[in-house]
Order: sequence, then structure tokens, then C-alpha cells
Amino acid sequence: MKPRATPVNGALLDVKAAAAYWGGSERWLRRLLERGLVPCKRIGRNLYFKREWLDEFIDDLPGITPRQARFNAKKEHAASG
Repeated sequence: MKPRATPVNGALLDVKAAAAYWGGSERWLRRLLERGLVPCKRIGRNLYFKREWLDEFIDDLPGITPRQARFNAKKEHAASG
């Protein structure tokens, strides 16, 4: 089954939609998940995120503003092609 790139039930984002919300790639987001850095909710085999969780993660990054974090994610995503 192909993953959706849209919010689920209007409140939750799947991995593809969460990565797009941040301006990064799915691979980048999955790396953060593997390291336990990003909060998510597992429902069956799928992972879901609330926008608030993603925003809080960015806001809590030390020494970097949310704008810089999103810019860096977009730059990394563009470089990975």
C-alpha cells in the first residue's frame, strides 16, 4: 500500500506528510525516529505525528531557531536528490 502524503483524519500526519511539513525527506525523518529523537504514535505498522509534536521538537532544538532547522532540512533534502 502506497503511503499517503496528506494528513490523516485532519489531525495526524503520516511519515511522508510529516517530512513534507518539515521540508525534509522521509529518509531523514526515519533516521531521527531510529535515534528516538522525534515523538510519534504507532498504529499497527504505521507511524503518525501531530503537528504540535513536530513544532515542539523544532522549538526545543538547542542553539538553532525553528527557521534555521527548517532551512537546513530543506537544504539536506535538496542535496539528497
